Amino acid sequence: MPASSYDNHAGERVARTAKAQTLDADVLIGYANVAGVPFYVHEKSPFQEDLDPTALSSAGKLATAATYLGQALASAHALSDQDYDPAVVGYSIDKQIDAAASSKSGLTSELRQFAFDYAAQVQLDWQGFVAAYQAGTPLY
Repeated sequence: MPASSYDNHAGERVARTAKAQTLDADVLIGYANVAGVPFYVHEKSPFQEDLDPTALSSAGKLATAATYLGQALASAHALSDQDYDPAVVGYSIDKQIDAAASSKSGLTSELRQFAFDYAAQVQLDWQGFVAAYQAGTPLY
């Protein structure tokens, strides 16, 4: 989603994305500014449960969970493209993914490279955060 579609408000970006990626989105999803800082707001259902990481006690259980989470992620991306709002995303994300994933090994390679690149960026972000904190730079 281009920054121009949510006026560079991180909370609005998350709220709009959550609505786009969910078939029956929470009607209380929204966003606000508090003291000039953008926030995403929503009500957490008392029936909503978190994933218990201790349940992933074997490679098989982890693989099963990864399969389900991958299917949910693919569904969310397929819902949030031109089918949801062609003014924001004017193309079919699922067709783009199908075209990019010409083979299982190719997809695995792409995902692996993305994960390593993302991990490297997280390390850089963390180093920047620590340096700013140690220098006494205001973080917010």
